[in-house]
Amino acid sequence: MIIFPLLTAEEHRFNSIYQFDINNSSRLFSIGSSTATSGFLQQTQQKLLCFRGRLGGIFRRKLFRTIWLTPRLGTSLHEKRAMSGTGTLEIDSRELYDAETILSTEAESRYSPSLQSYNFENGRRYHAYRDGSYMMPNDEKEQERLDLAHHIFKMLLRGHLYRVRLPQSLRHVLDFGTGTGSWAIDFADVHPDSHVVGIDLSPIQPSNIPPNCRFFVDDIESPWTFDSKFDFIHGRGMAGSIKDWNTLFHQAMENLNENGVIELQEYEAVYKSDDGTLNRAEAIKTWQQKLNEASERVGQPMNSVETLKARLERAGFVDVRDDAYKVPVGPWPKDRRLKELGYMMLFHCFEALEAFTLAPFTRVLGWSSDEMRQLMERVKVELSSARNHLYVVIHFIHGRKPGKS
Repeated sequence: MIIFPLLTAEEHRFNSIYQFDINNSSRLFSIGSSTATSGFLQQTQQKLLCFRGRLGGIFRRKLFRTIWLTPRLGTSLHEKRAMSGTGTLEIDSRELYDAETILSTEAESRYSPSLQSYNFENGRRYHAYRDGSYMMPNDEKEQERLDLAHHIFKMLLRGHLYRVRLPQSLRHVLDFGTGTGSWAIDFADVHPDSHVVGIDLSPIQPSNIPPNCRFFVDDIESPWTFDSKFDFIHGRGMAGSIKDWNTLFHQAMENLNENGVIELQEYEAVYKSDDGTLNRAEAIKTWQQKLNEASERVGQPMNSVETLKARLERAGFVDVRDDAYKVPVGPWPKDRRLKELGYMMLFHCFEALEAFTLAPFTRVLGWSSDEMRQLMERVKVELSSARNHLYVVIHFIHGRKPGKS
């Protein structure tokens, strides 16, 4: 496994202002470098509220038209050193945020539930096709989280959608577990000569899509019956929803053209720290231990990412790499790029907490609603503390189907 720096001095650096053109009316939504200054804390709660209110309008694909990152000049020597380091993330001791300044009122429900094709549980909406095979909700709130995660992954890769080296011929592309379809749509936009297919258990993708992109409701663990073989197969965030990775990779190998490639983009299902501050986050440790226990019980382990490289190699893939990135949870790093990414990851973790907790804790572990929500509140407080210098590790595991020798 190779641990990469989040940003390097040798590569392009991007501005921290993201411009959105929504429905032909220009609007600027800055979460930029100004928030990394001394005024960051005073703006934190306001920005969280703004994020909640605008996620539905900005990150949903039906309204989302353009997003780009512009080069930034004049990076200081201190920033260059911080961005090119591969070791421990440097802590900004001036960041004194806590639960009171970070947390805001719960986001109100922003979807109109359909009584067809969906199930409802604990106030959230779930898929009905292959009922129970995926324990995450699929309602509007969850779709916003998925789109935010897509944005974080793109920030992590400096605007790119993948790390694998693509083959010269790129006619057919598969995105399994496509979710809201953001990755498939972006890839189709960038590669207009490719035909991109996205599949998911839930029909939650937008209708306004590029002409070279199509979506289907299907289960990736069922036998594959595609008309054509693929040149690139992509999957993201599938840990915890796959029962048999070996069979999945075997089917991927069989359905790739020679020299076709596969890439998996996955989180580790644990929070970590380099300075031991995770040890005092008792609620977080309890939560992640119970979550992994529930996923193991149903045969869909969350904490499987570190096995994927070896599984790809056993399936016959070559040139397999596991590129890993540390992503801070919260704006505690000194480097302002990491600070910005940490702020977005913190908000993502807040939004993911309920989605990852409800079904596993109630269906599998038998927890009561009160027990579950008390634990979630304690987890939020610990995530929100600047004293806890937590991060998650995101992996990009990729390999190639060998060609004829």
